[in-house]
Amino acid sequence: MCKSVGFYIWMCPRIFPIKSKFKLMKHAITILALMISTVSFAQDELVLGQVTALEWNEVFNQLTDKSFLVKYNPKESKYYIKVDDWMNKAWIHFSQKELESMRTVIDKYQEWNNIAIENNTKIEKDIPGGQYRCNVSWNAADNWYFSSGFMNVNFKIFSQSTKRHQMLISSSKVSSTENEYIDFKMPTLYLDLSHAEELKQIISQENIEAKLSAYNKEKANEDLFK
Repeated sequence: MCKSVGFYIWMCPRIFPIKSKFKLMKHAITILALMISTVSFAQDELVLGQVTALEWNEVFNQLTDKSFLVKYNPKESKYYIKVDDWMNKAWIHFSQKELESMRTVIDKYQEWNNIAIENNTKIEKDIPGGQYRCNVSWNAADNWYFSSGFMNVNFKIFSQSTKRHQMLISSSKVSSTENEYIDFKMPTLYLDLSHAEELKQIISQENIEAKLSAYNKEKANEDLFK
């Protein structure tokens, strides 16, 4: 269950090695903002689309299907990549500016993919501008957790062969505010060219405006019957 506001204020001096009241208040505000944002997910999140991707399956020793959602919270003006694993449901937070940057990153991946195919070569390289420092909220066993710091999210191009070049999205591991031994790391997502193009369409301004227009119309209809 999501903890009370008082709980996070009480926990702050126990979570962070803070030497000043200013730093204590800064950390408390950050945690409260994450908590309030997460509490509103169920009511206010808008699904922009579902992206088909792949992940490495250790049991079968091969890539298997792994989809994820791109969501938007109109009230908070925040975007999320929602990705699940066998025990966690996680919301990775992105700003409007970071989402716009992501479009440019996908453009660069498409460019490098074409160059690699034309030259019959392989490449493994971080994509310029594709490094983000994100807050994360995740749910495990009906408990909410919040990242104690930023999680590094990285986009790179990786060649499976001279004809197949994927865009990988991976992350660092981040600990929760409540317990340093409770942590989260997103599963590495492998996107083929068609998957990356699907993501690019979902985060396009045209798609966002269309989904937001439908969302606002639905809310307006609901308000007629209050």
